Amino acid sequence: MITMPIPPAELYQAMASASAKAATAAGNAMNSVQQGFLSCVTKVYNSLVRMKDAVVAGFHRLSERMSPSAAEAPASTPPVSTLNPISVADTRTFCQELMRKMEADPGSINGMFRQSPAIKISEFNQRLTDPVAFFDAIKSDEINNVEASFLIKKWMGETLAENKFSPEERRALVANKDNKAEVNNILGCKFNSSDANGRENKDKFISLLSVMRTYKEISLANINMESRQHDPSVVGIMGIAQTFDLDLNLMLATTPAEIAMRNKEKDEALTAFTALLDHCPPGVPPKPVFMRPN
Repeated sequence: MITMPIPPAELYQAMASASAKAATAAGNAMNSVQQGFLSCVTKVYNSLVRMKDAVVAGFHRLSERMSPSAAEAPASTPPVSTLNPISVADTRTFCQELMRKMEADPGSINGMFRQSPAIKISEFNQRLTDPVAFFDAIKSDEINNVEASFLIKKWMGETLAENKFSPEERRALVANKDNKAEVNNILGCKFNSSDANGRENKDKFISLLSVMRTYKEISLANINMESRQHDPSVVGIMGIAQTFDLDLNLMLATTPAEIAMRNKEKDEALTAFTALLDHCPPGVPPKPVFMRPN
């Protein structure tokens, strides 16, 4: 039998047709597998979502049953953050007594302006309602020097409140750091002398500053104290935070340029605060009790 050869063109067409059919069949099979897999994944996902919703709803129902009703639940009270003010005369008495204790026992300055007080502000405020009992607690060390230094810091900030030394005033203090008269002039301009409240705040500020100056002097004199927990630089770091209007954005400095600006501002503020410590007059001694206004 004679077999006729298939022409090359027809052979090519046949092979191409078979290849196309095979590719189509393979593609259909892959699509079928993919659709089946996606369908399976979708069903699993939907099941998990339903399970999650059921669990969350269950926890909500359980929480509602276990929690007291809104009428029964006690109202939450935010922590007290503001220290009650005291009079000018009581500020002087407090500062004088604290400085007396520091000078009598240099070791008593350990932890001052560095450690947190054990007493809460709300308890301090309660004690301040009875000045006599408050001063007795200071004298007996029931309120120790660490706790008293916390009061110094809080009252220092409150005497200036929103009227902290501006960047311009800070630079003026630096420029006149060796000029006692000008430093005191800059300080005087911070408080409105024609206003009774301004005069009182200035008086309080100077008394509080005197305690910080005394701390620094005692710390320097006892710098070699064994196991000391005091440092003369502490009052500067704490003081600038309470008295100067610093750029809060620089506290989060990350770039070299920002860090350099932050360090410059900090150094400038420390120099300015040191000028206040060095040149401002010491706090006025307290008036005798019988001379205080009722």
